[in-house]
Amino acid sequence: MPAKVLNRPELDREALSERLSSALTERNQGLLTQIEYEDRLSEIALSLGHHIVLEETEIQRGGTRFIVRNSLTGDMVECFEYRSRWRPDV
Repeated sequence: MPAKVLNRPELDREALSERLSSALTERNQGLLTQIEYEDRLSEIALSLGHHIVLEETEIQRGGTRFIVRNSLTGDMVECFEYRSRWRPDV
């Protein structure tokens, strides 16, 4: 008997990238408070589906990384990195 395949909608990488980038840009420009930014990320995470987790981490030397994981397996589904403008130490 063949394995049962779960019917899971495909992740729209381009749309997700745009939504994450928009939220991050608005926060960095002061258009969103930290609470509004966190609420926006929560809305994005909820839209990804029942078994998907969105993690945010800071990147060394400036930037943000978002990792999309399957909460059941812990497997990384997608990763997005947004770099801040790098400025040399003076």
